[in-house]
Amino acid sequence: MRCSFLDNFFIGWNYVDSFAFAIILIPIVWQLLGRQKGIRLFYILILSRVVNHALKEYFGMPRPCQVDPSVGLLCFSSYGFPSGAAQTAMVLAGITFIEYKKALYRIFATIFALFLCFSRIYLGVHYFSDVLGGLFFGCLLLLVYWKLFPLMEKEWKKAFILFPIALILIGGKDALLFCFLTLGVQMGLLIAGKTSSLKKSLSRRWLQATIIILGLFLLSLASKLPHFIQFGFGLIMGIWLSFLGERLSAKILAYKR
Repeated sequence: MRCSFLDNFFIGWNYVDSFAFAIILIPIVWQLLGRQKGIRLFYILILSRVVNHALKEYFGMPRPCQVDPSVGLLCFSSYGFPSGAAQTAMVLAGITFIEYKKALYRIFATIFALFLCFSRIYLGVHYFSDVLGGLFFGCLLLLVYWKLFPLMEKEWKKAFILFPIALILIGGKDALLFCFLTLGVQMGLLIAGKTSSLKKSLSRRWLQATIIILGLFLLSLASKLPHFIQFGFGLIMGIWLSFLGERLSAKILAYKR
């Protein structure tokens, strides 16, 4: 059933499960839908990524393309189970169902999740069992988002210490980098106070989100640097997302006026 159009279409879907996609999505949600939703999305995506990497290392199961290279349009060196993309699909679709009652939003979220999950099988990077595993662990993460996050927000100063520690305890690839990233976000929130982006005009919030995204992409270039420098940039990225980016973009927009 493969053809050049579908090949390119589903290869494009591969970028939805990337760090670059998160860099774009989180500031948009943060600025347009509110800081609380942005903070929750940031933490659940970071937790999902760290948990997925740890689970892959624990199970150590190969991908279809690693077993038979002829079936894969893409292939990665990491293990296959559970599918990180399917886990992300469940998390994002589930958040939409939790936060919004409109049928249109829920239909869009369901279609998004189905396309993302099917893309993993079409590309030959996951077995169907990998996708099911990703959906299962995504459901568990949704329980954390739905039940645990509201409790953490009531005691967010304690969460400031506990969340980065939890990432280190889970372990896996990039856990330490994400630990510094979350520390940076919390530091920025402490400095920023209780300001709300929803008080600003929609066009202003879009411009601020765009400036923050551009800054995050520039800072993400540090991923090519040695690890001890990456950690410092991870801290700066967190502060930029939660405080510096919004403050600087506000000054830029005020100067333009």
